[in-house]
Amino acid sequence: MTEPAAGPGPARSPLAAGWGLASLRGLIAFGVMAALSAILAVGVLLLDLAGLSPGDAFGIGGLYMSLFHRVPVRFSAADSGLGALLDAPAGAGLAELHAEVAIAPLAGTAIAAWLLWRAGRGVAASLGGTPLARTLHGAKVAPAYAVAVGLVSLVSHVGVSRVEAITSGVLEVHPSPPHGFLLPFGLAVLAGAGGGWWTASNEPDSRRLRGMLAGSWTMLVAGIGLAYAGLVVAGIVRPDGAEAFLTPTTGRYYRAAFTEPHVGAIVLAHHLALAPNEGAWALTPAMGGCTGVFPASDVADPFLCFGRFPLEAPVGVPPPSTWLQPSAWLRFGDPPVAYLLFLIAPAAAALLGGRRAVSAARDADGSVSRAVVLGAGAGVVFSALLGAVSWAGSISAWGSLTVSIATDEGAVRVGPDLRAAILLALAWGVVGGALGAALRSRRPRARAPRRAAPRSG
Repeated sequence: MTEPAAGPGPARSPLAAGWGLASLRGLIAFGVMAALSAILAVGVLLLDLAGLSPGDAFGIGGLYMSLFHRVPVRFSAADSGLGALLDAPAGAGLAELHAEVAIAPLAGTAIAAWLLWRAGRGVAASLGGTPLARTLHGAKVAPAYAVAVGLVSLVSHVGVSRVEAITSGVLEVHPSPPHGFLLPFGLAVLAGAGGGWWTASNEPDSRRLRGMLAGSWTMLVAGIGLAYAGLVVAGIVRPDGAEAFLTPTTGRYYRAAFTEPHVGAIVLAHHLALAPNEGAWALTPAMGGCTGVFPASDVADPFLCFGRFPLEAPVGVPPPSTWLQPSAWLRFGDPPVAYLLFLIAPAAAALLGGRRAVSAARDADGSVSRAVVLGAGAGVVFSALLGAVSWAGSISAWGSLTVSIATDEGAVRVGPDLRAAILLALAWGVVGGALGAALRSRRPRARAPRRAAPRSG
């Protein structure tokens, strides 16, 4: 007599399944970012510009890993020469600097987000389930990835001994430990969950949201890319202007950067890592906003707008005390008429995003009104994305400098005006996205070929 077959066991909860696979994929993403950080660290050591030793390689790599996730980097120094930052008189006594600076080289951040998105997508594709379960599975790559990045940030430390513009002593540099876990965790949750949800987005109820998301990403990438392309053209048209140094595309740039080949290669690599930042800094002015210096407790000092354009680059290096005051060492005026062509960047990006929203939603045969909703929805998401990217690509600094018994402290952000970036992106994205989607939905359909009538015998 045979035993009856055992029935299927209880199904595992989506919350409990897949942690091993997700952790492995999260650590693989971390390994790729660690390798990239190590390559850049070796390049910095080859420059031999700041008195660094081979033993500092791990610390430098950890700093790069932190920067890719916009983890604030802490600086501290004690030296009588620091008083120059406040124009203090000579012999004013020992000065102490404590500051934090945050900026993300957005090319590296984009690579990290893409790796985590693919990791989350792979986990969700292996485990399956409902769209909500797949989103949860994708987000599970975050803990292992964030813990690994956080541990690296915790043990990274570099002492820089030659920074003449700031101090003649040793400048201690290390990442902020709490942010070293929280910011990578947030990025991994969003990217991993998005990749997980994307595996279920072919279901009918998810296609429209997929279209909006695809359209918004198209607006973001096209807008930043076209704004950066405008900088390239400006540098070529005005090879004697400051624009020629903004992109690695002119002979003047290469002559200045590649006086020594190994130095030029490292400079070029860092410039490419910051290229999306430059595109984001140019896109907000192209939409009608400003990029500038925004102190926490003072009046903003914009340095790039259609109504406030730098006419010439400064001669030499401005005094450190004026670095955050562009109006003290730049002359401003109206931009050349040709710079109005930068308006093409947000206009073309919004139109392309609207068309992409309809195409990705597979709604090309739907009504015009439904297409307009898709394109406008993509513009709303674009507004949020550009706000996040503009914040991540900005330079944020806060801290204190004490000279004798006087202390000066504050906070400042250098980059696009975030409020203007969000509101203008909303206007450009909604209007342009709706128009692009409407044009895409009204495209004439291809007619089926007529069959030839059979000949009578």
